[in-house]
This record gives sequence, structure tokens and C-alpha cells, in this order.
Amino acid sequence: MRIDWQFSETEWALITSKSKKTRLYYALQLKHYATHDHFLSDFNLISSKTRYQVAKRLGVSGRINIISAKTQASYRQEIRSYCQASVISAETETLIKEWLLSDVLPHTCFNLEQLKEKTIAFLNQKKIEAFSESTLKRILKSARHGYEEQLFANITEILSAEAKAYLDGLLLSKDNGSSYFSWIKHWPGGLALKTILEEADKLKFIRTITLPECIEKIPNKTLQQYYRNICTKYPCAIKEMPESHRYALLAIFVWVRMRQIADNLADLLIRLIHKFVSVGKRKLINELSDVTTIKRACSLKQLLRLLIATIISNEDKVIKNAIYPVTPKIQLQALLDDESNIDYSYTRLVHERARNSYLHHYRGLLEPILALLDFRSNNTAYQPIITALKLIQSNLHSRAAYYPEDVVVPIEGAIKSSHQKLVIDQTEQGTRINRINYEMCVPRNLRSKLRVKEVWIDQSQQYRNPEEDLPQDFEENRDYYCGLLGQPKEVSSFISSLKRKLTQHLQAFNKGLSDNKQVQILKKPLGHIKVAKLKEQAPAVVLEKIKSAVFKRWPNTSLLDILKETDLFVDLLGAFTPSGPKEGLDKDSLRKRLLLCILGYGTNTGLKNISTGNEECSYHELKHVKLRYFDPDNLREAIRRVVNQLFTIRSSQLWGTCTTAVASDSTLFEAADQNLLSQWHPRYHKTGVMVYWHVDTCSAKVVI
Repeated sequence: MRIDWQFSETEWALITSKSKKTRLYYALQLKHYATHDHFLSDFNLISSKTRYQVAKRLGVSGRINIISAKTQASYRQEIRSYCQASVISAETETLIKEWLLSDVLPHTCFNLEQLKEKTIAFLNQKKIEAFSESTLKRILKSARHGYEEQLFANITEILSAEAKAYLDGLLLSKDNGSSYFSWIKHWPGGLALKTILEEADKLKFIRTITLPECIEKIPNKTLQQYYRNICTKYPCAIKEMPESHRYALLAIFVWVRMRQIADNLADLLIRLIHKFVSVGKRKLINELSDVTTIKRACSLKQLLRLLIATIISNEDKVIKNAIYPVTPKIQLQALLDDESNIDYSYTRLVHERARNSYLHHYRGLLEPILALLDFRSNNTAYQPIITALKLIQSNLHSRAAYYPEDVVVPIEGAIKSSHQKLVIDQTEQGTRINRINYEMCVPRNLRSKLRVKEVWIDQSQQYRNPEEDLPQDFEENRDYYCGLLGQPKEVSSFISSLKRKLTQHLQAFNKGLSDNKQVQILKKPLGHIKVAKLKEQAPAVVLEKIKSAVFKRWPNTSLLDILKETDLFVDLLGAFTPSGPKEGLDKDSLRKRLLLCILGYGTNTGLKNISTGNEECSYHELKHVKLRYFDPDNLREAIRRVVNQLFTIRSSQLWGTCTTAVASDSTLFEAADQNLLSQWHPRYHKTGVMVYWHVDTCSAKVVI
């Protein structure tokens, strides 16, 4: 923050009332306090040029004289009175804690550094003098502890005796020796009936516990912190916790896990729908060996039908004299009537193969998912899907081939237009809706809408109501959030700006296309663009010299040494905050174990193999650190610190100011959902880890 060294009349009167020996000291302290709300401890922080300019304006020497402690205290009190500021006291501490408990902690989850910034802004607003770092940290930790105690007490008080009994039952052992807590915490396996039924049993069991609604109002990041805290503890350790902490943390665990299990079932549903369709395609390929042949045969039959129809409609022309003597009209009409009732489309053939698999296997997997998940939509255009799902659920145990005639079966909006011919049959009773085909086509439409949250799931996290993705005070603070994103408030302004930029870039591309020999427009449908391959450049001589110099200086540097040096430069391990409120390890031991854990997981060596070569750290100690400190948010913060430091030290003359360092294609490797780097990718439509391949002369390096 810059300081305005212009003095008002009141300030000038205060400064000139002091002796010439102390005027410069008083003026500097006054302006610094008015700007930063704390006194200047080191005058070297102000440049000598600024000091001499202020001294020249005051008509005094530029040297700051030593002032007695009594005079300093008198001056500080006078400056506080002028700025209408107060010092830290028991009353101000209480004010800060009350503000944190009422306006900050219940609504948003901040780390300690963010809380410091927000508290300092609050102090500036209330004209309270900023105090020491240790005092501020003590107040923040005290407020956070008070918030947790109050929150846990409220949750425990609202819980009924029955709910507490169920929560205590989570810590009991099952027949196989493991606890219900571990069973619920266990993540699902592959797509199988056993997996779906087990997840369904977990969700049914959890929903028998009545949880207080106040948990829903807790910020999601705060819930995730408490969830991590309880997940890292063994049942025997949970039993020893204070009653209010035990019940509150178990209730939060159940709340978070209930939504995660609903997400797991939704993921299994999406995979299941894709599975029975892909099975139909594979069966068709195995039957006729070549999909291209199938499509060509279907097209030829459709062409034959069109040819027959054309012949009949043009019989009075040359066709009457040329065709009918060879093939009578009656024969062609009979053939057309027979073929008109048969659909030879590729979609129909795939559907027929998939139908058998769905009817005898996949339908049993779909039933428990649809029975437990509550699908909803905020858009009236997709309400037919919700109605269709309810209709399917109510008729899952029916053996009828068609839905009853008196039942309204939604078609438009419930299934895709390309699938409508598959569900509508012409029978002797009239037009009927094929029940099994309808059960197959509605989920296929649901799958695409669920992935973009046009349809969402109640009591879910990943597939929750899209309105909850925005800050709940977005409408009240719309100006603030739009300014934070750097976007205009009006939709029309955003669209017009986007159109203008797109038009400019397209015009620039079109203008330079005729003279650019490296780019061609191919004579294909939709105008394919072909870019010529880049010619290989000669290797830079300087690059080989740099490699040689680096190898001479660090010939045998291990990856662990590089990781440690990175930590010394950017405080990499400072990003790993614990899941609980206390840290029992000293900083050196914790730092060493964190480095070993990062090395073990980053190189896929594993914690057991890492602990084998380190007698000071056992496997259980490393596992404890991993459970307590490793989560996606901590890992992303550590990566962010390294990347920001790279952007800071690299030369802008060589690399420019763009934050994109390398553009490279990547490959998605499927990984478990609980993998720290696993995430959904819109291009591959699945969850996994993106891997970038960097190929060198003699080796290939994989970067995750």
C-alpha cells in the first residue's frame, strides 16, 4: 500500500506543534499509522529520498533523532486519538471473536492465512490498531476452537437418542471382524451386481440415521476437513473422544458419506448404461465381423425401398414400358409392403443385440439404483425424463410386454428422437409402448443429461443441484463476484464481447490464409483444415553446453534431493495442512516423513518399500502422515506453489508473459476415484489421470 505524503491542515497543525527535533519522527509515524493502522518500527523501510523530501517540506533535518520512550508513548497516544483508533484489549478481542463466530466461520471455510487477511481488513474497518503476528494467531485459533466446540455441541444436542445409538453402532464389529465404520468407508469395486447391491445396502443403512439439518448449512470445505479428521482415526480412538466430538464427527461422516455413495451409484449408473449399449455393438461386430458392412447393407436396403417407391410413382413414364415387362407392378408393390414394416437401421440392429443382455443381466443391476436415487430437474423441458423414471420404477416388477393403455407414457423429451421408433410398436390393439425398449431408451437419454446436470440427484455431492454450485449470496453480491471474475454483469455485454473477439480472430485467420503455404483447406465436407508438418530444426549448441555444465555440477543428484531443494525454495510442504486441529510431531520429523510420502507415491514405489530403506520411519508412521496430510486440496496447493515460482523466476524475454508453458497431447489412464490426482475429463468422458509423454533421444518420461 502506497502512502500519501500530502498533509492536511489538521495534520500540519499537529506536526508543527512539535519541536523541530521530533517533527520528522512524528510526521512519518502519523502518515504510516493512518495508512497501515500500526506504527513504524524500522524507519529504513521508508526510502531515504522520501524521508529527505518530507524533511525538506517540514523545514527540518533529514536525520531522525532518538526520542525517549515516554515521548514516544505520548506521541502514539495522540496519533491514535487523531485517527480515532483503539489498541488491542479484552474488549477488542471479544469483538473480533464474535465477528468471526457470527459472520465468517459459519459461512466460508478459510485457512489461517486467509483468516489473517480478512481479520486485518476488519481491524482497518473498525479502526483497531494491528497487533503482533503471535497475538493474531492466538485469537484466530481461539475463535476457531470456540466455533468447533459450539458447532459440535449443537449437533450433539439435536441428535436423538436413536440416532446416537446408530452412530455408536458404526464402531461395532461385523461378522467378518471389521467395523461398520470401515465397511461404510470402503470404496466400491468394479461394475458388478455385488458392487451395486453393497453400495445400495450402505445407502439404505445410512438413511436410517436421522441427521440434523444444521449440518447442511456448514461450508463444504469445513465438512471435508472434519470428514478427513474422522476418517484417519481407528474405531478404538473414536470411542475415546469426548461425547460431543464423537457424535458430531460421526454425524458429519455419515452426512458426507451418504452423498459420496449416491455419487458412486450415479457413476455406476452412467457406466452401466454405456455398458449394455457397447455390449450390443460388440455382439453385432462379432456376428457380422465388420460394422462398415452392416451400415452398407442397411443403406442398400433403404436404397432398394426408395427405388421401388420411385418406380411405382413414375409408372406412366418410360418405366412403364421398360420395367414392368420384366418385373410386374404387383410384385414390386408386395415387396414394398413387406419391407415397409421392417427397420434395417444400424441403431435398430444394435438395440436388438443389447436388448437381450439388458433383459437377462443389466436390468437387475439397474433396479436397485433407480429405487434409491431421487432424480430432479430445474428445467421444465426435462420434466418428461423425471416422469418417465418414476413410471419405470413403478413397473420394474411387471411382466407385461407393453404399458397399460390408460397410463400416460411420456415420449417427447423423455427419449431421444432417434430412439422413438424403437419404443413404439404397431399392434392389433393399436399403437403401444414397448416396456423393455422404453426402459432401455430413457436411461440413455438420462445419461447425457445427468453428466451436464440438466438432471440432478437429491442428497448427492457431485451430481447435486447446479444452483448450489454458485455462491449462495451470488444475487446479493453479484457486482463483487463479477468483478472477481473480471466479467461484465449483463449477459448481452459478455456475448457481444465474445462475438467481437471471435470475429476479429476469424478475420485475421481468413486474411492470412491465402498467403500461408503451411495451411490448406481440403476438399472435404465441412472444410477440413490441414497444417503442414514442422521441419526439424538443428539442435542448439548452447543447449548442449548447458546440459554438460549441469551434469558436471550435479552428476548424481537423486530425486529426493531435488524434492528437498524445491521445498527450501517455495515452502512446498507448508501447503500440507493436517486434517485435525493438533500437530504432535516436530517440524523436522514431519518434513522428513512428508518428503518420503511424496517420493513414495510420486514414483509409485509405495510407502512399504520407502520405509524399508529408512530405519527412522516405519510404514505405519508414513501411513499416518499420508492419512492426516494428503488430500486433493493440499496437493493442488503444493503444485500451485511450484508452478507460480517457476513463472516468477523464468525469463519473460524468452518465454513471454503467458502462463502456458508447454502445450502437449495427453493420454488418460483410468484411476480410482479416491486417487488424489484423479478427476473427470470432458473429452474422454471418464475419470482418471492425465499423463503427458515427453520423448527424449534415449528415453521417455511420464509427467502426471
